[in-house]
Amino acid sequence: MTLRLVAWFFLWISGWCIASAATAHAGADLEAHARHRPPEMTVDQNGIIGGPLYVILNEAARRAGISITWIAKPFARSLVELQQGREVIVPRTFRTDERAIYIDFTVSILDRTKKVEFFYDRNRPVWINQYDDLYGYLIGVKRGTSYFARFDADTVLATDPVPDDTLLVRLLAAGRIDVVASVDRAAFEQAARAHQYQSWVTSDYSFTEITETLYAMKKGSLYYNRLNTALQAMITDGTITEIYNPAN
Repeated sequence: MTLRLVAWFFLWISGWCIASAATAHAGADLEAHARHRPPEMTVDQNGIIGGPLYVILNEAARRAGISITWIAKPFARSLVELQQGREVIVPRTFRTDERAIYIDFTVSILDRTKKVEFFYDRNRPVWINQYDDLYGYLIGVKRGTSYFARFDADTVLATDPVPDDTLLVRLLAAGRIDVVASVDRAAFEQAARAHQYQSWVTSDYSFTEITETLYAMKKGSLYYNRLNTALQAMITDGTITEIYNPAN
């Protein structure tokens, strides 16, 4: 283990302690919202937050002299609070024209592959080999999630928005939806394991695109410029790459 990796480990631990302690105080500048999106961001059963997006934001806030408090919150609720103009910051928020009306997005810290997959129960007559095959099925989606342009704008598709993967798994297992649309396979897999649901399978059709990795803040946030400048500096000096690839 390199000295740099050891340093980032202690940064993660200290960041968790600071964030946990901050929840008891109302004086934090920003409230940071976490949700379980492994491996980039994790929230375990005890509410402990981790992952690269967590470490990166803690370091950017330290450099910018901004205090933050972390809280686990459903993404749909985070979007509502951004619309309301609250001083919150939400990691891993996809850019859309609608969101750009009320959100200032930070610099992209990393371009990554976004894959949208469709899951169904192997014991039911579902066939999805192309986009048009989605018509006629009731599709479970996570409320507030952006999938891809055609899917998001399609008013003919029958969708059932729910708050999280746990409910998606339960609905699929019970046969109350036919298909699940997912941008977070790992999160769905974890929810399925917790529910002991094993008969789900992945359709032949999926959609892949290169997307940005962004933090979202309200329009005109007092802290946007300082935090964005710190993130840009972390890209330039290699800190972002080091946190994402600590063994290199």
